[in-house]
Amino acid sequence: VEVTPIPSVPTMLTALRVSHTSIYISCKAVPGATGYVVYRSLTPSGGFTQIAVTALPSYTNTGLTPGTKYYYSIKAFRQVCSVKFFSEASESVWAKT
Repeated sequence: VEVTPIPSVPTMLTALRVSHTSIYISCKAVPGATGYVVYRSLTPSGGFTQIAVTALPSYTNTGLTPGTKYYYSIKAFRQVCSVKFFSEASESVWAKT
């Protein structure tokens, strides 16, 4: 039996304003994932940059500019020995500070 180490694409992504300078991002936990990589952009069509690596399917992005719209996407990964296998990126969601 061959098992693929690539995790599923994260689903149910949400981004919620916590304060005028922070946004909470979360997704449904991906079975078998070792961790998650959070990406952020100021536009919906691209330019996403990695902002965090976390073991949990959630992250609070702090130190943001008040009144700005931020777009987020998450990839799950599974680490096998020293190699990380990444899922495709989730659909992006946005929140405004």
